[in-house]
Amino acid sequence: MFETLDLSLKMDKRTFRAETERLDRELPTLQRLVYERGIPVLVLFEGWYASGRGDSIARLVHRLDPRGTRVYVTDSGRNDEQYYPWLRRFWRRIPERGEIGVFDRSWYQELWNQRSDGRLDPARWEQHLAEVDDFERQLVDDGVVLLKFWLHVSRKEQKRRLHDWARDAAQRWRVSEENWKRHKHYDARLAIAEEMLARTHTHRAPWTLVEAEDTRHRRFRVLRSFADDLRRALVARGVAPADLDPLPEQPPPGVILPPISEHDTLPRPLELPSDSLLARIDRSLHLDPDEYRQRLRAAQRRLRKLEFECYSRRQPLVVVFEGWDAAGKGGAIKRLTARLDPRGYQVIPIAAPSPPEKARHYLWRFWT
Repeated sequence: MFETLDLSLKMDKRTFRAETERLDRELPTLQRLVYERGIPVLVLFEGWYASGRGDSIARLVHRLDPRGTRVYVTDSGRNDEQYYPWLRRFWRRIPERGEIGVFDRSWYQELWNQRSDGRLDPARWEQHLAEVDDFERQLVDDGVVLLKFWLHVSRKEQKRRLHDWARDAAQRWRVSEENWKRHKHYDARLAIAEEMLARTHTHRAPWTLVEAEDTRHRRFRVLRSFADDLRRALVARGVAPADLDPLPEQPPPGVILPPISEHDTLPRPLELPSDSLLARIDRSLHLDPDEYRQRLRAAQRRLRKLEFECYSRRQPLVVVFEGWDAAGKGGAIKRLTARLDPRGYQVIPIAAPSPPEKARHYLWRFWT
């Protein structure tokens, strides 16, 4: 996969200036359309350490209106985040409608590092890849434009850049023992990255590979690909900027991965049986008062023991109550929590979404 990239590609200064001047006029127009149409855009920057992610993000963001752009550094989670699902910290940073969110590293960096460091066994690796696919599908199905960039450099070039930083007093802080350790295992990490990208290159969220050894080429490729991909997404939504040059029919060779698998298709709508679960409920079931009180006390004692067992094992538990108005949800919750330690649970009432919640994916408020 990476062997299709020509890392020797370069761009001369004159061509770079001419092309970026066009982009300076084009990108604000695209951002205005994103804002006016309320389209959320999420841009992921991934790749090797010292491949130019920070510089690429800066070159992009400085051409956009900062009021509609937010950059998130998602290198490592806080200690308290270990108690939540691993994708939660990314859910919380999903951009609002009309906003462009930029992730410096993302869920892929976490996957890549954990697999490379031996912290993910094959079963968990498969599970996490499936969770990523579900996550991205939910975002795209809700209207998010998801753009994924991988900045690629060779082992030799990465080593040269790390040495240059280590010799520079102003840049030395950027090179750690962990960086050298991971560079030492470049080939093993390369194989894992190839598998990860190949399996997450989907019709809804394809990868763009960027040859990142020449600075001007890398900067232009990111800006041009961002503009073209965003325009394609706008056109797909019926928004065609009339004052911009026509889109190229085909992307530059070596930038997009091989054709997406024909098996990468949207799931078909769920077909429910004619006799629904609700129709099969026996509403005649009842308990006499004495039996009810006896069984309730026994169940509440059992729940209290289970609460402490969950705490000792750090096992999270979510209980969801749904049903008709006046069906008894409030009373059921009171009886459920009557004997529990209040320090170990939280009751969260869910009302109609607020304006900030409506501005994001409908699941965002449940993750925050």
